[in-house]
Amino acid sequence: MRPFTALLLLFTLITATPLAAAPPSSDWQESISQLHPGDHIRLSLKTGPVDGPFVSSTPQDITVGSVTTPKDAVLKIQRYSVAHGHATRHRVRNAAIGAAIGFGVGYGIGAAATHCSHSGQLLCGGTFSNDFGLIFGGGGLLVGAAVGALLPQGHGKETLYSLK
Repeated sequence: MRPFTALLLLFTLITATPLAAAPPSSDWQESISQLHPGDHIRLSLKTGPVDGPFVSSTPQDITVGSVTTPKDAVLKIQRYSVAHGHATRHRVRNAAIGAAIGFGVGYGIGAAATHCSHSGQLLCGGTFSNDFGLIFGGGGLLVGAAVGALLPQGHGKETLYSLK
């Protein structure tokens, strides 16, 4: 497979993969039904943020820690990701994307390094060019997977409810 074709295939696979989460809901009941007692959440209120464990909710209000807030004062509800759940899936996804990009780049560099501009060069085309591409691609795969897995995971909050 030619390096350009491999890169085009890689680009198509990456861009076709849905990476964005569903947009936050503006439906109060739908949003609070996703919460479980003990979930660590952040309420963005008109007076400022409130962080803490979710306790309970009604159609009129929500209780976080020892603070009960009326629905009308809540601008946004965000749930912090569980360390071993969402973060692990994101690390695996990032590692896979990094590995694919690393392989494509490494293969392209390896194949290009053996390209001949003059006849009679020692490293010149054919299967040797493909072998060099695979060797560099394998190295790129390992480096890309490591970099992808080590990328910072961000703040790890999922927006469940938003008035905006």
